[in-house]
Amino acid sequence: MSFLLPETPPDAELPGYAVRADYLGYQWFSVSFDPKAVSDVDVSLPSAEVVAAVVGDMGGDIQPLTFVPTSLFTPNGSYMGMSKDTDASGEAVYRVPTVPYRLRADYLSGQFWSEDFAGNAFTLTVPEGVGEVTVTGGGSPVPGVPVYAFKDTGSYLGLTDTTDGSGVVSFRLPEQNYKFRADRMGSQYWSDVLALSPGVVNPVSIDVGGGGLVYTLTRDSGASPMSGVNSYLFTEAGAYMGLHGATNANGEVTYNVSEGTYKVRSDYLGYQFFSDVVDTEVSLALTQDIPHQGVEVGVLSSFQGVYTPMAGVKTYLFTSSGSYMGKTLTTDASGLVTYDLPEREYKVRGDYLGYQWWSDPFTWTAADVVIPEGEVTVTVTDTGSPVEGVNVYVFTSGGSYMGLNAATGAQGEVTFLLPADGGNSTNYNGYKFRADYGRDLGRAGASDLTTKPT
Repeated sequence: MSFLLPETPPDAELPGYAVRADYLGYQWFSVSFDPKAVSDVDVSLPSAEVVAAVVGDMGGDIQPLTFVPTSLFTPNGSYMGMSKDTDASGEAVYRVPTVPYRLRADYLSGQFWSEDFAGNAFTLTVPEGVGEVTVTGGGSPVPGVPVYAFKDTGSYLGLTDTTDGSGVVSFRLPEQNYKFRADRMGSQYWSDVLALSPGVVNPVSIDVGGGGLVYTLTRDSGASPMSGVNSYLFTEAGAYMGLHGATNANGEVTYNVSEGTYKVRSDYLGYQFFSDVVDTEVSLALTQDIPHQGVEVGVLSSFQGVYTPMAGVKTYLFTSSGSYMGKTLTTDASGLVTYDLPEREYKVRGDYLGYQWWSDPFTWTAADVVIPEGEVTVTVTDTGSPVEGVNVYVFTSGGSYMGLNAATGAQGEVTFLLPADGGNSTNYNGYKFRADYGRDLGRAGASDLTTKPT
């Protein structure tokens, strides 16, 4: 830097000039000089590279505080416009003159000051303590609850953790005032303000209310508990709470809930059954009853207008939309089965001789599976002459043997009564027949029937 200066007056006792440099809050002067006598003037600013370590101290447990913003100030509090974040070792390096300064660390919404330093390495220590939050509900610890740390003014600190099996979560924090929030089952619960003391564990509690909500599922006006039924917890408004379980031998499931209003959905035999709503401030017990009724389903053959009960036919239970319920019964001597059902719509399928037949949908009313039948007469001949005593076997059109066979009579004929296409049937494609004729069966023959038996 150059200056154009007048000469020092002849009668001056000392050279008349000096240069002052203002840098980082301080003033540095050169020696006095006569511009006629000198052309270069130096202003000396002694400086050093200062390493500042920022650490947290929890009762002697020292840990570096990484990536924390720091700022440079003069001892009187003037900001010098310089700031650095601590590195992965918790250190920040400043090149500054060797005069007194102080450093401020901004950590978790708090400001923490160093002692004054002048060109020397130093440590800024943040006193810390532990905020130990215990979340309880109905007097019992509640595990798995997310807890969030805030300043007492409401500023979120970006710190969260989940309670352990004892309902406890801990935060290591600098000496300040805090409050904590637990979020559970759609609601938020706050602690009182904690004035955290350094070097010790500071207990704080959050009570989410509620407790163990016992849901009991019964049938027939409470006559019998219903076990093994998957049941799910919802808020009164219908939000699923992520809690579910299968009812035990007493028909019970216990949900650890917060204060609120809830309902339970039980999924049973293809349908959803919702309970009434319970307010946990009033009661921690909820009972739901699902009435049942025995519904008779008959399996009947229909031939020439005559309906005949069919014994030994396997039947299967479905919802009306076609979901299989895992229940099967075989018709008795009267051609009947009885399914024990809630008041919902179902249908029944009867499987007979390789084909499937359906009832109409029903709700607490008797129903029938009607299998229309017709007679099929098979004639076996050899070079035009009827053959007596030949065994004839019945197969589906796909080649599955149906367990039916009989021998031809004197006219070479045998008659079978078989299910016919029609009614509520599925996969019906007709039949084919095999006649085994000759000692080595080398003269076996076959015939197809893909139309309705008559």
